[in-house]
Amino acid sequence: MNHIFFCGDLNYRIDLPREITEHKIMEMRSIAASDNEDGSSKRRLRELRLDLLRHDQLLQTLATQRTFPTTFTEPEICFPPTFKFDKPRSLKSSSSLASYDPNAYDTSYKKRVPAWTDRILHRPFGVTVLEYDSVPEVRESDHRPVYGTYEVDMSGRRRGSMLDEDSRLLLGGGGRGNGNGENSKEEKERGAGARKRKKTTKKTSTNQEMDGNDDNTGRVLDEGEGGNHRKEGRRRKKNKNKRTER
Repeated sequence: MNHIFFCGDLNYRIDLPREITEHKIMEMRSIAASDNEDGSSKRRLRELRLDLLRHDQLLQTLATQRTFPTTFTEPEICFPPTFKFDKPRSLKSSSSLASYDPNAYDTSYKKRVPAWTDRILHRPFGVTVLEYDSVPEVRESDHRPVYGTYEVDMSGRRRGSMLDEDSRLLLGGGGRGNGNGENSKEEKERGAGARKRKKTTKKTSTNQEMDGNDDNTGRVLDEGEGGNHRKEGRRRKKNKNKRTER
């Protein structure tokens, strides 16, 4: 597996009172509705959004890695909280339906705090985020759907990218093999050749006769040629004994 995307209604909330949260959201909507695209309006809109995100439970969890054991990331959130809205079918009286506001957050007795409960997380290596947004026009649920568009490098990493150790294990092998945790045929053959060259050698150490008649020189012999030298030594010794008997 080269890539992981984790998405859904993760149910993380904002650790702020509803009054403060709604006040910031209303100001954000007012700026967006004014169609004022000057630098000060954009900065203020970003400040308000960041004020809420600083109290977002999921971002705090990702920062401390309390829930997710490996590194996940999320694109920058540039849309309003997606939960909890009134659903038209939950409004039974005609007066409630007449006053229905599709942009109103929970008006029930529970008065839930608006939050970004619907999220898309991903492992960052080899992934480029193209879009990350919500669809406020889809109003059948008390959530507003969230979608993302990504460009994914199918090799699992981009050239020059730095992966953490967990990413290397996920990709199958810390830089060895074919990316699936398996060594290639060429690597196996190279390994077999290296093991063959590592055959144990032994040293023949005997007391040599200095008259030059014995061929035991005390040098290190490879296992393959050692047997031939021993045979040659026995043959010469046998010939020497025959000469002595004569």
